[in-house]
Amino acid sequence: MVHRGALRCRVLRALGLLALAAGLLAGQAAVARADDVFAVTGVPVDVTADSATAAREQALLEGQRKAVQILFKRLTLPEDASKLPQLSDAELFEVVQGIEVEREKISSVRYLGDLTVRFKPDAIRSLLRTAGIRYAETASKPLVVVPVYRTSDATMLWDETNPWLAAWSAHVGKGGLVPFIVPLGDLTDMGAIGADDAVQGTIAKLDALAHRYHASDTLVAIATLSTAPAGVDITETHYASGQLQRTDVLHVAAEAGEAPDALLARAVGDVQNQIEQNWKQENLLRFDREDMLTATVPLHDLAEWISVRRKLADSVLIRSVEIVSFSKSQAIVGLHYLGDVGQLKLALSQKDLDLTQDGVNWTLRLTAPTPEAVPTSGAVPPAQPAGSPATDTGSTAVAPAAPTTSGPVATAPAQSPPAATPPPNPAASTAVAPGSAAPPAPTPPGANP
Repeated sequence: MVHRGALRCRVLRALGLLALAAGLLAGQAAVARADDVFAVTGVPVDVTADSATAAREQALLEGQRKAVQILFKRLTLPEDASKLPQLSDAELFEVVQGIEVEREKISSVRYLGDLTVRFKPDAIRSLLRTAGIRYAETASKPLVVVPVYRTSDATMLWDETNPWLAAWSAHVGKGGLVPFIVPLGDLTDMGAIGADDAVQGTIAKLDALAHRYHASDTLVAIATLSTAPAGVDITETHYASGQLQRTDVLHVAAEAGEAPDALLARAVGDVQNQIEQNWKQENLLRFDREDMLTATVPLHDLAEWISVRRKLADSVLIRSVEIVSFSKSQAIVGLHYLGDVGQLKLALSQKDLDLTQDGVNWTLRLTAPTPEAVPTSGAVPPAQPAGSPATDTGSTAVAPAAPTTSGPVATAPAQSPPAATPPPNPAASTAVAPGSAAPPAPTPPGANP
């Protein structure tokens, strides 16, 4: 019989190898794609309770509640917010697939950390469909933001004095269906495109900038402060794969006594929200409409076919793929899909698949991937909170917090954390097999084990 402790060690080693492999794969692209739509990252928790264990359990539950609301907001439209389901602890436990903790800090009474909560896709879809809520889950390709700022006597892009660039760099949001990338603004970016070319929409230079960040789409956002009415006027022009897609105009009104920097920071959020809502409207799942088309897939080798099949399987609109015929040079497939053909073309383009029509014949081609990306300004880790507790356990994978019979626990009043100890060991990590108990909290410094 295998000792329970030995079995747990084997599980931990296996999870560690899986985490290492995942890290190596993730490191191949410096700019993260929003492919994992049902994972919510960077959820901060900070709970004080009677003990470290109580604080940790309460924090994990609160973090899951925050995360599910973030996920609902990501997938649904604002007008349906009142219809979103309010989950009990037991219902929440059933839709959570797993939790990972980063920058975990524990004292005798306080718990801090940043959670990644992964949800079960089918469970979330079922909740939303049962509630009659429309939703989208097709992730857009990354969108490289080109923030141009205009004054009465200057047009700025990469200038250090450009407050619009500073606002995007500091306040760009993450976690939606449309991932935004803010360029570094270094010498390479300066050489790729200047303010005048951005305003004029010089395609070749916009494409060069996008390719540097492993992307194909750019958003030229031109901001101008206005006095009548007070606020900021923004022109947003979206270019995708060398073509102008759409232009929107937005005015963000200034609040009483609001500083220009604060206004621009708020405007960044409004621009992102507008783009997110437009994207969701275009990609709402239409379960009431299902159609089918037959397409020819030109092939150079077997690897290309495998890539096309994988990308089709990853598209949420594709219900099934029927292979009509197959040869060394081409495949003919029947695509059964949700929605209309326009939605299908848009969704497939996000997977680097180009669906075109010539008369009555459809062709599906794998497009060339974009080059390797470079780190962006968004890659800087967030600063640690002041007064952090003493122990930092690094990165941890834990099972979802099981529901309790007494319902949600109220947050205890904040207490002052104990004095900080020397800097944490960033290499420390812990993992727990799914379904097992979370590891016990480390013993506070100075206490007896």
